[in-house]
Amino acid sequence: MAIQQPSPSPRPTRADALLRAAAALAAAAVLVALAVAMDRRGPWYDEFYTQWVTRPALPLGQALVGHWLPDNHPPLFYALTRFTAWLGGTIEQRRLVNLIVAAVALAGGAALLREVRQPRAARAGLLALLLLAGQGAVLVYGAELRSYFLSLCAVALMVLAWATAWVEGATGGRARRAVVWGATVVAFNVHIVTSLIAGCLASAFLLGGVLRRDWGFVRWMLGPVLAGGLVLVAITAVQAPMWEANTRAFWITPGFFFARWTIQNTFTVVLTTCLPGVIAGLAGLGLAALIALRRRERSPELEAAAMLGMGVVAGLALMVAIHLAVRPFVVERYLAAFVPPIMTGLALGLGVLGTRLPGWGAAALYLGIAGSGLAGLVDSTRNAIAMPGWDQTARQVAARLARCPDSPVHTDPRWNADVIALPPADNRAVVPFAYATMARRYGFRVEPPGSRRTSPRCPTLFWAEHATIIHPSAAQVLVAERRRGFPVTTLRQYWYGIGWIAEAR
Repeated sequence: MAIQQPSPSPRPTRADALLRAAAALAAAAVLVALAVAMDRRGPWYDEFYTQWVTRPALPLGQALVGHWLPDNHPPLFYALTRFTAWLGGTIEQRRLVNLIVAAVALAGGAALLREVRQPRAARAGLLALLLLAGQGAVLVYGAELRSYFLSLCAVALMVLAWATAWVEGATGGRARRAVVWGATVVAFNVHIVTSLIAGCLASAFLLGGVLRRDWGFVRWMLGPVLAGGLVLVAITAVQAPMWEANTRAFWITPGFFFARWTIQNTFTVVLTTCLPGVIAGLAGLGLAALIALRRRERSPELEAAAMLGMGVVAGLALMVAIHLAVRPFVVERYLAAFVPPIMTGLALGLGVLGTRLPGWGAAALYLGIAGSGLAGLVDSTRNAIAMPGWDQTARQVAARLARCPDSPVHTDPRWNADVIALPPADNRAVVPFAYATMARRYGFRVEPPGSRRTSPRCPTLFWAEHATIIHPSAAQVLVAERRRGFPVTTLRQYWYGIGWIAEAR
């Protein structure tokens, strides 16, 4: 018996109106939570790097050639950050670029869904927003001056456009074309790992279009994919030699054990953050499979979810292969672009489940997912604010100086030797820039490199931050600083987050 086309999509219901309201509330809540987390989270090292290489005082040509291209990723986010330097001079103010990214992404998603005519496709898009709202990656990466949030938003719009077009069986609409072009080109060119993930996802959907002989869908996808890929190839032709040189001695831990545990731990958090949504989404996909088998008809939701799954698996396999055979490549924040396809796949299952439930049951399902997402958003906001940053130690230094203002504050490059030694060369300038920035913020002065000043009245303070690899004990600090010429005999060391203060009396 031949496989039939799927049944027509049911009309919008009251539960769908409730879902739209819940999605609008979730979108507003995400923007508010991002603004709060951006303001209250302390800055960390990579953000100082971004601020340094995108400072307005640096001529644009010099910034591109001397600072952005030598980095390990395409320069798109640095350019975006440079052109939004009018947001302010502090890292907290510059982070607002991600609030703009979030607003544009939400507006693009809304415009895309307005052109979706089939409620079953629009329903999946709204449910994907609810699931994404509760994900920790949204707040943690959104509240920092790095490119991972842009990666997440671009991939989210890209897979949403592809999945809804597949389910609806239509690709028309000016807004939809604009969104799929913009999101795909950005997703291919914001971060090298995101580029590979986007390529794997695109390959899965293009293969699906070929197998379905839907040449209109293939042509609709192929234009932006080729454009994004060609831009990536052009950038890679320039940057690849620098990437190879920069990563000969890299900071990511090599080996299969580290790669597997990183992936496992990351995906465990992603899947347990909104566990009711995951269970219900999987149940919906299982139901779609049963209905398709019983009726001998296609399930576009199941097909789209399968292609998303294939893209995720292929992306993970490629990352692990590169990690083992080329360079250490797997680290948690590089996996951010996997979150949208996973959530979109589950949202497709939730949409199927909602369609099969009575009106009150669908409403309860949507409210439950919205409530779970908002609860996750609250937790994610707290977690983002609590992330370790340079403000923890700087605040403690300022408190000690308030008690005894004559205390000299010294830093020692040996405690950041791992970072300073990493290419690109900007790291050598960013480390002292970060210390000086935080000292100005908290109103104290760091002694110049050649100073060995101590005070007859107050303790001498040794300050170190971003101690991610080098973890000296108090005894090691004492020996090292005595060798530098400090006449200290005892000291006590205090750790705050990943930084510390050693106090010599």
